[in-house]
Parts: sequence; C-alpha cells; structure tokens
Amino acid sequence: PRCPPGIHLPDYFARPPQVQALQHRLHMDPQFSQDFVRVLARRQLPIALTEDTLPAAKDLLYRCIMSLYLDRYLPKQATVQQRLRDLGCGTAAPVVQAMLPLCARDPGVYNILPPVHGEQLVILLVQEPEGFQGWVDVEAAECNYGKDVLGAFEAFVRTEAVKLAKEPHRAAEQIQQHGVAGLERLALSELEHLVRLACGKLKLLTPGQAHLVPCVGAASGAKPGSAEAPGKAAQPPGKVVQAPGKV
Repeated sequence: PRCPPGIHLPDYFARPPQVQALQHRLHMDPQFSQDFVRVLARRQLPIALTEDTLPAAKDLLYRCIMSLYLDRYLPKQATVQQRLRDLGCGTAAPVVQAMLPLCARDPGVYNILPPVHGEQLVILLVQEPEGFQGWVDVEAAECNYGKDVLGAFEAFVRTEAVKLAKEPHRAAEQIQQHGVAGLERLALSELEHLVRLACGKLKLLTPGQAHLVPCVGAASGAKPGSAEAPGKAAQPPGKVVQAPGKV
C-alpha cells in the first residue's frame, strides 16, 4: 500500500539502527489465526459508515497505524484505538468501532495477530515502512542512550519554563513539539522511554502537584553507566521489540 498524503517518513529511518533487535516470537496455529480473522471480517460495520464515509474511515485507520510505525509503538488494539481518537477527534467513534472488521476485510494491507497468552491483539501492516527499525519498549529498564542525548534531555527538563505533563506519553509529545536540539532524531516512543527513565532510575523528574518537576538535589549530568564509555560507539537507545512475523 502507498503511504497516504500527509504521512512522511522522518529522516531517522535513514540512519543505521540505534537499537538492538529483540526477536518477538509468536507460535500459533495458522488455521486458528485465519479463522479468527474470518470471524472479525463478518462483523457488521456501524450504520454511520456509509458508502460516502467509508473511504475517509479507511484512510484514517491507515494513517493511524502508519503513525504508530513512525513513532515505533507496537500497534496493539488499545493503542490503535487511542491513536484513532487522537487523530480523528469527534469523527473517530465509528472508526474505532469498525477497526477490526475493516482490517480483517483488507488482508492485503493488514496482518492481524490474534491475542495470545494474555497479550492484546496486534494489527501490523503487510508492507512496513522502508527502513523501519522495530518497536521500542517504553517500559524497558535499560538506559543505553549516548551522553549527548542524556545531556540534551537533562538540560531541557531542568528548564524552569518547561512544564511537562505527568503522563509520560503526553510529556514525550511536549518534548517532541519543542524540537529540542539533540533529541530531534528520536522517535516519540524513545522520548517516552526517556521520560519514564527520568522518573525512575535516572532520578531527574518527579511528579509535582500539576506536572513533572526536576528532582531537587539530583546530580547534574548522565548517571554513571548510562552513556557510552569514552572511545566507544554509542549504544542502542532502549529495548526494542521486532515486528512479529507474518501469520
């Protein structure tokens, strides 16, 4: 499928991968997967989706999942639903309701992975963006960002004028909107990973009454062991989950 208008692959896709791939293996019966998708495809669409509104709904759904690839968030069912609401505002409700049957009816574009072992259903693109680097695990405990990235991040969050939201994802969006020098090449998921680390092991941020605030008395600079050693190449920033294979 071609990328719809308004979606542009950022230049960080052209860089060599900065993260070590973690193979995500799913073992399931292909027949079970096919039967699951067929059941989804038979679901009725909301009456709000007519011949006139269906093309726009399909376009919104595709742009939504493509945007998650660009931000490197695994397109789990709940994640896709929330992104649809963010992109579609008041028009997203019928698309959220019809998301699964629409994807199931278009197997040339979408590859649906059924929920297994308590995991959420995942919706992948059959043709992923060129240069896609894999999914970032925003809850990973590892902090292998380079000292330049950590320094730029710490300098930004210590700025008194910055009021970051308590919710890590929203805080990451704020950082991305500021276009911080040294962080502009990071995906949104990597910024969220940094925010979570800053609230945890890096001890740079702590929840205030209305927003995140810098930790008082925290040592300046990157935490020992969090950046690359002198003379070594930068290590990959965070734990990444590779896209599962096709079902």
